[in-house]
Amino acid sequence: MPISTGDILGHSQVGVYLSVVGDVLFIPRTLDDITAEEVESAFGMETHRFQVGGSSLLGSLLRGNRHGIAVADIATEDDLDELTSFGPVVVMESGVNAAGNLIECNDNGALLSPTIPESGAEMISDVLSVPTMRTEVAGHKTLGSMVVANNKGVLAHPDVKTHEVEAIQETLGVSVMVGTVTFGSPFVGAGCCASDTHALVGSGSTGPELNRIEDALLLAQNNSNPMARIIEAALRNGKANRGTIKESVQEVGRHESALLERHVEIIGTCAAIAPLLGCLLYTSPSPRD
Repeated sequence: MPISTGDILGHSQVGVYLSVVGDVLFIPRTLDDITAEEVESAFGMETHRFQVGGSSLLGSLLRGNRHGIAVADIATEDDLDELTSFGPVVVMESGVNAAGNLIECNDNGALLSPTIPESGAEMISDVLSVPTMRTEVAGHKTLGSMVVANNKGVLAHPDVKTHEVEAIQETLGVSVMVGTVTFGSPFVGAGCCASDTHALVGSGSTGPELNRIEDALLLAQNNSNPMARIIEAALRNGKANRGTIKESVQEVGRHESALLERHVEIIGTCAAIAPLLGCLLYTSPSPRD
């Protein structure tokens, strides 16, 4: 499934404890083996047990993409040595060191809190190899808790402003939708951790919330369900006019219909001869001793 629910270390704020960096999911070193295996299986990606300066709040202290990593300055020398095996690392300065709370990024760009100085923004841009934009989200400077993003979409705090949406879309290169997690919490970045193929959302999240997250991050396109692929086609062209959306949905629908009808003749033949086989077996004389 492209989306699942659960807790990490007994908390529904899973985005505070987990951090997806490129192709690696960083999980707390103290996470029990059973939960760690479940998370690794759900995301279908490499996991790495880690702590930042002894803290398990990886989602708040660690952020990155396929190119590099930003980490809080509470990271020890051993932590930094371990992180550099995954790519270049920039250490956030004291006072603005909660990398996961102050940065949201994908492989296209990085959103930064206005509390990060211009010099720090330049360093982050160099390490992550993407353009950056300093902005608030829904009037909050801790934008890492306000949005969750992957390379296909963004889910944002319901009160995100129009100019903020425009900044997010321009910087990250993907569309923005709004939603909530864990039965109404607007802090979607804290309650959700997502890759390009899967999202883990805090327990208590409702069906409509999960559907919204799946739509916003375009997780449905990884689903083998034909209907999911048709819905994804509509979402992908969400900004187009009605005629374009209809045409794209019909095109995908025709393709899926052709796939479904590939073996109809074989199934029909099997259905036709099945009664004959049953009759043959019924009337065949049984061997005698």
